[in-house]
This record gives sequence, structure tokens and C-alpha cells, in this order.
Amino acid sequence: MPGRLSSVIIGLIILVACCVAPVTAADKINMGYIATMSGPATSRGQDMLDGFKLGMTHVVNTLGDLPVAWIFQA
Repeated sequence: MPGRLSSVIIGLIILVACCVAPVTAADKINMGYIATMSGPATSRGQDMLDGFKLGMTHVVNTLGDLPVAWIFQA
């Protein structure tokens, strides 16, 4: 049992190391926005978009010292 536990822990450490490396190498963050922009829920979708834009303005379009490029598809 202790041998199996150490194998699981080593596997998790390798998995985390593989996932962290690409994130640290990023030069910008691409963020998408998806919401309903037609039909009866148009007002909610527009309100969410306005809140999203306000939040991005509040953080000066940066997250963690990386610039954010956001994608909005109507």
C-alpha cells in the first residue's frame, strides 16, 4: 500500500508540473465571453457584457500582470 501511495503522489507532481509550465510561459491571456444576445434574454446578456467590460476596465485589462485580450462574438 505505501508503494502505491508514493506512485500516486509522484504521478500528481508530474501532472501539476506539466500543467503549470505552459501557464508561466504565456505572454497574454485570451478570455472569451459567451451569453445570449438575442431573444427574450437579450437584456440579461447585455447586462452581463456590460459588467464584464466594467470589470476589465477596473483591472486595466490585466490579470496577474499579463494583458488580457478578450473575445466577443455576437
